[in-house]
Amino acid sequence: MVHLGIARAPNKSTLSYASQHRPAKLYEDLFHTALKRFRDE
Repeated sequence: MVHLGIARAPNKSTLSYASQHRPAKLYEDLFHTALKRFRDE
């Protein structure tokens, strides 16, 4: 994970909590942004 600039992986419980508290709209927007980018290429 050093290539991501993270010295140590976060705990699973931290990632789980973060995932539960992020709005679904965030992932929907990310998906559509990536889809548009790959369609354009």
